[in-house]
Amino acid sequence: MANGADQDSLGLRDLLAFSILILSVVAVSTLAGIIVWNKPENANVVMSAVLPLLGSWVGTVLAFYFSKDNFAAATRSVSEMAKQVTSQEKLQTMLAKEKMIPKEQMFWMTFAPDTKLKDILAQLTAANKGMRVPFLNADDTPQYVIHRSTIEGYLAAEALKGTPNLADITLAQLLADPDLKDRIGESFASVREDATLADAKKEMEKSPNIQDVFVTKRGDKKEPALGWITNVIVEDNSRI
Repeated sequence: MANGADQDSLGLRDLLAFSILILSVVAVSTLAGIIVWNKPENANVVMSAVLPLLGSWVGTVLAFYFSKDNFAAATRSVSEMAKQVTSQEKLQTMLAKEKMIPKEQMFWMTFAPDTKLKDILAQLTAANKGMRVPFLNADDTPQYVIHRSTIEGYLAAEALKGTPNLADITLAQLLADPDLKDRIGESFASVREDATLADAKKEMEKSPNIQDVFVTKRGDKKEPALGWITNVIVEDNSRI
Protein backbone atom coordinates (compact mmCIF):
# COMPACT_ATOMS: atom_id res chain seq x y z
CA MET A 1 0.00 0.00 0.00
CA ALA A 2 2.81 2.39 0.84
CA ASN A 3 4.43 1.85 -2.55
CA GLY A 4 1.16 2.61 -4.32
CA ALA A 5 0.74 5.79 -2.28
CA ASP A 6 4.30 6.86 -3.10
CA GLN A 7 3.71 6.28 -6.80
CA ASP A 8 0.47 8.30 -6.70
CA SER A 9 2.30 11.10 -4.90
CA LEU A 10 5.09 11.09 -7.50
CA GLY A 11 2.56 11.12 -10.33
CA LEU A 12 0.75 14.11 -8.84
CA ARG A 13 4.05 15.88 -8.24
CA ASP A 14 5.13 15.34 -11.85
CA LEU A 15 1.77 16.59 -13.14
CA LEU A 16 1.98 19.68 -10.94
CA ALA A 17 5.55 20.40 -12.06
CA PHE A 18 4.73 20.12 -15.75
CA SER A 19 1.56 22.17 -15.32
CA ILE A 20 3.46 25.00 -13.64
CA LEU A 21 6.14 24.85 -16.33
CA ILE A 22 3.62 24.99 -19.18
CA LEU A 23 1.62 27.79 -17.57
CA SER A 24 4.79 29.76 -16.94
CA VAL A 25 5.96 29.35 -20.53
CA VAL A 26 2.54 30.34 -21.87
CA ALA A 27 2.34 33.34 -19.55
CA VAL A 28 5.84 34.60 -20.37
CA SER A 29 5.31 34.00 -24.09
CA THR A 30 1.99 35.82 -23.99
CA LEU A 31 3.46 38.75 -22.11
CA ALA A 32 6.39 38.91 -24.52
CA GLY A 33 3.99 38.81 -27.47
CA ILE A 34 1.94 41.68 -26.08
CA ILE A 35 5.04 43.79 -25.55
CA VAL A 36 6.32 43.10 -29.07
CA TRP A 37 2.86 43.78 -30.54
CA ASN A 38 2.60 47.15 -28.84
CA LYS A 39 6.23 48.17 -29.33
CA PRO A 40 7.84 46.30 -32.23
CA GLU A 41 11.04 48.22 -31.73
CA ASN A 42 11.53 46.32 -28.44
CA ALA A 43 11.34 42.90 -30.09
CA ASN A 44 15.08 42.28 -29.99
CA VAL A 45 15.26 43.22 -26.31
CA VAL A 46 12.28 41.02 -25.41
CA MET A 47 13.53 38.01 -27.35
CA SER A 48 17.00 38.40 -25.85
CA ALA A 49 15.46 38.25 -22.38
CA VAL A 50 12.78 35.58 -22.94
CA LEU A 51 14.61 32.95 -24.99
CA PRO A 52 17.43 32.36 -22.46
CA LEU A 53 14.83 32.22 -19.71
CA LEU A 54 12.78 29.56 -21.50
CA GLY A 55 15.94 27.64 -22.38
CA SER A 56 17.02 27.65 -18.76
CA TRP A 57 13.65 26.34 -17.59
CA VAL A 58 13.60 23.50 -20.11
CA GLY A 59 17.21 22.59 -19.33
CA THR A 60 16.53 22.61 -15.60
CA VAL A 61 13.50 20.33 -15.97
CA LEU A 62 15.33 17.88 -18.24
CA ALA A 63 18.34 17.81 -15.95
CA PHE A 64 16.11 17.16 -12.95
CA TYR A 65 14.31 14.19 -14.46
CA PHE A 66 17.37 12.60 -16.03
CA SER A 67 19.37 13.00 -12.83
CA LYS A 68 16.48 11.48 -10.87
CA ASP A 69 16.49 8.36 -13.07
CA ASN A 70 20.28 8.08 -12.90
CA PHE A 71 20.20 8.45 -9.14
CA ALA A 72 17.53 5.75 -8.85
CA ALA A 73 19.56 3.38 -11.04
CA ALA A 74 22.71 4.03 -9.03
CA THR A 75 20.83 3.44 -5.80
CA ARG A 76 19.52 0.10 -7.04
CA SER A 77 23.02 -0.94 -8.11
CA VAL A 78 24.54 -0.03 -4.75
CA SER A 79 21.71 -1.83 -2.93
CA GLU A 80 22.36 -5.03 -4.90
CA MET A 81 26.09 -4.82 -4.17
CA ALA A 82 25.41 -4.24 -0.49
CA LYS A 83 23.05 -7.21 -0.44
CA GLN A 84 25.70 -9.50 -1.92
CA VAL A 85 28.35 -8.33 0.50
CA THR A 86 25.97 -8.73 3.41
CA SER A 87 25.03 -12.27 2.33
CA GLN A 88 28.67 -13.30 2.11
CA GLU A 89 29.43 -11.77 5.48
CA LYS A 90 26.46 -13.59 6.97
CA LEU A 91 27.74 -16.94 5.71
CA GLN A 92 31.17 -16.17 7.15
CA THR A 93 29.67 -15.96 10.64
CA MET A 94 28.06 -19.43 10.47
CA LEU A 95 30.03 -22.56 11.24
CA ALA A 96 29.39 -25.41 8.85
CA LYS A 97 29.11 -27.95 11.68
CA GLU A 98 26.30 -25.91 13.24
CA LYS A 99 24.26 -25.83 10.02
CA MET A 100 25.09 -29.26 8.60
CA ILE A 101 22.84 -32.29 8.72
CA PRO A 102 24.64 -34.54 11.21
CA LYS A 103 25.44 -38.02 9.92
CA GLU A 104 23.09 -39.51 12.50
CA GLN A 105 20.18 -37.55 10.97
CA MET A 106 21.09 -38.07 7.31
CA PHE A 107 19.43 -40.48 4.97
CA TRP A 108 22.36 -42.26 3.36
CA MET A 109 23.21 -45.60 1.84
CA THR A 110 26.31 -47.72 1.96
CA PHE A 111 27.96 -47.71 -1.43
CA ALA A 112 27.49 -51.05 -3.14
CA PRO A 113 27.82 -51.12 -6.94
CA ASP A 114 25.38 -54.03 -7.31
CA THR A 115 22.53 -52.12 -5.63
CA LYS A 116 19.54 -51.95 -7.94
CA LEU A 117 18.34 -48.47 -8.88
CA LYS A 118 14.73 -49.37 -8.13
CA ASP A 119 15.74 -50.24 -4.57
CA ILE A 120 17.55 -46.91 -4.17
CA LEU A 121 14.44 -45.03 -5.30
CA ALA A 122 12.24 -47.11 -3.00
CA GLN A 123 14.41 -46.41 0.04
CA LEU A 124 14.65 -42.71 -0.80
CA THR A 125 10.87 -42.48 -1.07
CA ALA A 126 10.35 -44.34 2.20
CA ALA A 127 12.84 -42.12 4.06
CA ASN A 128 11.09 -38.95 2.81
CA LYS A 129 14.22 -36.89 3.46
CA GLY A 130 14.82 -35.06 0.24
CA MET A 131 15.59 -35.84 -3.37
CA ARG A 132 19.24 -36.91 -3.25
CA VAL A 133 21.16 -39.85 -1.85
CA PRO A 134 24.60 -39.61 -0.22
CA PHE A 135 26.57 -42.84 -0.63
CA LEU A 136 29.17 -43.59 2.04
CA ASN A 137 31.75 -46.35 2.09
CA ALA A 138 31.92 -48.92 4.87
CA ASP A 139 34.30 -46.63 6.79
CA ASP A 140 31.83 -43.70 6.48
CA THR A 141 33.96 -41.84 3.95
CA PRO A 142 31.83 -40.14 1.27
CA GLN A 143 31.73 -41.70 -2.18
CA TYR A 144 28.93 -40.07 -4.20
CA VAL A 145 25.84 -37.93 -3.97
CA ILE A 146 23.27 -38.89 -6.58
CA HIS A 147 20.05 -36.99 -7.20
CA ARG A 148 16.76 -38.76 -7.75
CA SER A 149 16.31 -36.87 -11.02
CA THR A 150 19.60 -38.35 -12.29
CA ILE A 151 18.46 -41.91 -11.57
CA GLU A 152 15.02 -41.37 -13.06
CA GLY A 153 16.44 -39.65 -16.12
CA TYR A 154 18.85 -42.54 -16.70
CA LEU A 155 16.08 -45.13 -16.39
CA ALA A 156 13.87 -43.16 -18.77
CA ALA A 157 16.69 -42.99 -21.34
CA GLU A 158 17.24 -46.76 -21.03
CA ALA A 159 13.53 -47.38 -21.50
CA LEU A 160 13.57 -45.36 -24.71
CA LYS A 161 16.48 -47.46 -25.94
CA GLY A 162 14.41 -50.57 -25.38
CA THR A 163 16.67 -51.91 -22.63
CA PRO A 164 15.01 -54.99 -21.10
CA ASN A 165 14.60 -55.65 -17.38
CA LEU A 166 14.82 -52.06 -16.17
CA ALA A 167 14.16 -53.26 -12.64
CA ASP A 168 17.50 -55.08 -12.67
CA ILE A 169 19.66 -52.09 -13.64
CA THR A 170 22.31 -51.48 -10.98
CA LEU A 171 24.19 -48.54 -9.57
CA ALA A 172 27.32 -49.76 -11.35
CA GLN A 173 25.59 -49.44 -14.72
CA LEU A 174 24.51 -45.90 -13.90
CA LEU A 175 28.04 -44.94 -12.87
CA ALA A 176 29.45 -46.42 -16.08
CA ASP A 177 27.29 -44.21 -18.28
CA PRO A 178 29.70 -41.90 -20.18
CA ASP A 179 27.31 -38.95 -19.95
CA LEU A 180 26.99 -39.24 -16.17
CA LYS A 181 30.29 -40.67 -14.98
CA ASP A 182 32.24 -37.41 -14.74
CA ARG A 183 29.30 -35.41 -13.39
CA ILE A 184 28.60 -37.87 -10.60
CA GLY A 185 32.31 -38.31 -9.95
CA GLU A 186 32.66 -34.68 -8.90
CA SER A 187 29.27 -34.41 -7.22
CA PHE A 188 30.60 -33.24 -3.85
CA ALA A 189 33.38 -31.43 -2.01
CA SER A 190 34.53 -31.40 1.60
CA VAL A 191 35.41 -28.81 4.26
CA ARG A 192 36.99 -28.87 7.71
CA GLU A 193 34.79 -29.13 10.77
CA ASP A 194 35.78 -25.59 11.75
CA ALA A 195 34.90 -24.18 8.31
CA THR A 196 32.11 -21.68 7.71
CA LEU A 197 29.20 -21.80 5.32
CA ALA A 198 31.12 -19.28 3.22
CA ASP A 199 33.85 -21.91 2.84
CA ALA A 200 31.27 -24.49 1.79
CA LYS A 201 29.81 -22.07 -0.75
CA LYS A 202 33.28 -21.42 -2.14
CA GLU A 203 33.77 -25.14 -2.70
CA MET A 204 30.42 -25.40 -4.47
CA GLU A 205 31.35 -22.57 -6.78
CA LYS A 206 34.36 -24.51 -8.09
CA SER A 207 32.12 -26.62 -10.35
CA PRO A 208 28.46 -26.49 -11.43
CA ASN A 209 28.28 -30.20 -10.58
CA ILE A 210 29.04 -29.63 -6.90
CA GLN A 211 25.85 -29.08 -4.95
CA ASP A 212 26.87 -30.93 -1.80
CA VAL A 213 29.67 -30.62 0.74
CA PHE A 214 30.62 -33.10 3.44
CA VAL A 215 32.11 -31.91 6.69
CA THR A 216 35.10 -33.96 7.81
CA LYS A 217 37.60 -33.44 10.59
CA ARG A 218 40.38 -31.95 8.44
CA GLY A 219 38.45 -31.36 5.21
CA ASP A 220 39.77 -34.48 3.49
CA LYS A 221 37.38 -36.53 1.34
CA LYS A 222 39.10 -39.67 2.61
CA GLU A 223 37.97 -38.98 6.17
CA PRO A 224 34.66 -40.13 7.68
CA ALA A 225 31.77 -37.76 7.08
CA LEU A 226 30.64 -35.87 10.17
CA GLY A 227 27.76 -34.18 8.40
CA TRP A 228 26.35 -33.00 5.12
CA ILE A 229 25.64 -29.54 3.68
CA THR A 230 23.51 -29.06 0.58
CA ASN A 231 23.31 -26.06 -1.72
CA VAL A 232 19.79 -25.50 -0.35
CA ILE A 233 21.18 -25.09 3.18
CA VAL A 234 23.69 -22.51 1.94
CA GLU A 235 21.05 -20.59 -0.03
CA ASP A 236 18.57 -20.57 2.86
CA ASN A 237 21.18 -19.22 5.27
CA SER A 238 22.47 -16.57 2.89
CA ARG A 239 19.15 -14.73 2.73
CA ILE A 240 19.05 -11.35 4.47
